[in-house]
Amino acid sequence: YGLFIAISGFISWILASTSVSKKAKRSQLKRTLKELEIVNEKLTSESEDLKLVTTTLQESEEKFRMISTSAKDAIIMIDNDGIISFWNNAAETIFGYPKEDAIGKSLVKLIIPKEYHESHIIGFEKFKDTGQGPAIGTMVRLSAIRKDGTEFPISLSLSSVKIKNKWNAIGIVRDITERKRIEDELQESEDKFRSISDSANDAIIMLDNDEKISYWNKSAKNIFGYSIDETKGKNICELIIPERFKEKHLEGFKRFKDIGTGNVIGKTVEVAAIRKDGSEIPIELSLSSVQLKGKWCAIGLIRDITERKNMEDELRISHKMMSIGRLTASVFHEILNPVNIISAHTQLLLMGAGEGSKEEEDLKSIQIEIDRIVNITDNLRALSQ
Repeated sequence: YGLFIAISGFISWILASTSVSKKAKRSQLKRTLKELEIVNEKLTSESEDLKLVTTTLQESEEKFRMISTSAKDAIIMIDNDGIISFWNNAAETIFGYPKEDAIGKSLVKLIIPKEYHESHIIGFEKFKDTGQGPAIGTMVRLSAIRKDGTEFPISLSLSSVKIKNKWNAIGIVRDITERKRIEDELQESEDKFRSISDSANDAIIMLDNDEKISYWNKSAKNIFGYSIDETKGKNICELIIPERFKEKHLEGFKRFKDIGTGNVIGKTVEVAAIRKDGSEIPIELSLSSVQLKGKWCAIGLIRDITERKNMEDELRISHKMMSIGRLTASVFHEILNPVNIISAHTQLLLMGAGEGSKEEEDLKSIQIEIDRIVNITDNLRALSQ
């Protein structure tokens, strides 16, 4: 028998022999048709599976193309030789190279700064064999070069994929120029604040919403005796607030943490505080509030006013002494005038008294007491002055 088959939705059979009986021909034809039906079913099933796989692959490729096209981050793939094999629209925007200028080029020569060339080549040699490296699966900050030669900061996330039994690298690159600028400005602002707070004579203390110390400057250490490490995360009430004020403080802070206001917020008050050595000192406290991450925090500026209080006490004593002096001067005048008159009369009486008489003796006793009064008033006058 010679059999020729064509499959295109229809099956045609041509039987070339005429030497077999019609019955045998029909029997053989049925068996052959049955076998062909089975083969056709398998081919049809495999064809449908192939169509499904092809459709799925096309859909997957279309999704990846849509994602990579709309992504704001650069998506770059390099093959096992370090040659760029994929370069999305964001890569064009960020680096300035169109796809046709980037694909097929060496990554290291295109966008990597010269100071990184050697370390990149060493790392990539290891990656080619293992698909592993210190940057794989992590995000790192580096610098890259644009087409115009400018260097700028990037964040790079690396992953590896095996294609045709060879390791390829996929990098997601983000231009962080603006973020770096903001971070630098923030760092500069923090440095300025730290410089100001470190040079301030007043203690600067910040409490978080749980009443825990989150900032403690050098002057706070000098005033209270606690180092920064000793205070960080500690409750302010346990360190510097006298026992008699704790209940009132706790009540006030309970209200403050919800609304950021209180009786002393925005005011300057004089209270007492406790040093590390247990001694109590007078302080001047200015309180303000600030909201961080949606929670109210308190900032306190504290000045040790011990010296000022001592000066005020001295001044108060001085004022009292001046008042006493003025009073004493008036008293001196009121006392000495009659005393001088009495003394003059006593002297006249002594001149007329008989020598050795009882009268003379009494007058001399009076004069001695007069002299003692004058001496006392002179001493008081000197003290008041």
